[in-house]
Amino acid sequence: MTISAETIPVVSSIEELGSNYAAWLVDIWGVMHNGVRAFPGAVEATRRFREQGGIVVLLSNSPRPSEGLQHQLRSLGVHDHSYDATVSSGDLTRHELAKHAGARVYHVGPERDLPIFASIDVTRVDAADAELIVCTGLFDDETETPEDYEVVLKELSERKLTMLCANPDHLVERGHRLVYCAGALAQLYAEDGGEVTERGVAFLREFGVDLAAARSRRRIFCRPCLDWTERRPHLGGSIGAGLAQRCFDLGWVARMREGRALLVTPKGRGGLREVFGLSL
Repeated sequence: MTISAETIPVVSSIEELGSNYAAWLVDIWGVMHNGVRAFPGAVEATRRFREQGGIVVLLSNSPRPSEGLQHQLRSLGVHDHSYDATVSSGDLTRHELAKHAGARVYHVGPERDLPIFASIDVTRVDAADAELIVCTGLFDDETETPEDYEVVLKELSERKLTMLCANPDHLVERGHRLVYCAGALAQLYAEDGGEVTERGVAFLREFGVDLAAARSRRRIFCRPCLDWTERRPHLGGSIGAGLAQRCFDLGWVARMREGRALLVTPKGRGGLREVFGLSL
């Protein structure tokens, strides 16, 4: 069945629909808070629904088990009286991890996520000694991107190790910034990469990309990569890096003083239009 956009009602408040249900399943990030502070209207709405006898269960892709998640909610201003229970990806990952008693585990993620291992019979080890991977996120999601993990993930994937991804999100908005999550690393880990067609080889050589050097690098040769801000895929891996370097060498792009953004130069605008058909 196809539903046209005209038939989907747009409501200004959950109050118009919420009273028709005995329970609400409410997403946390982006609904109850933005990673920095709570949304007062959402907190008040869930509190009032509970006062009227409703049940509120908060759901989250967070790798934090519920105890830590609830502590975070309080710190952001989401009070206990606004919900009955929480269920997180961290809770479900712990359930799955418990099935691997005695396993040697390599943890990919920040120290704040270590409670996911509490009271579970596993041993955290270095990547070289691991037989299982638990990914809760990037070690530093403020400065890193999935491309920083290409080498280690490629080495682990060659050993066919199972990865438990404790947060399926690829990107979330923290305040006014987008940060990568464990899901982006899990996608990278699952990808085998790709090849370049004969037509692509000819084009890249004519453009000046060193394909031999690209193949010799330890990182994945060719793969799609989700853009940091546009959230659209672009070419990654050694081939993507080679294209970027060639654009630097030609003076088409330049680095900004702060952040990871690049500036397209006037020369670059002309070059991108002539070679790639891009009008900026």
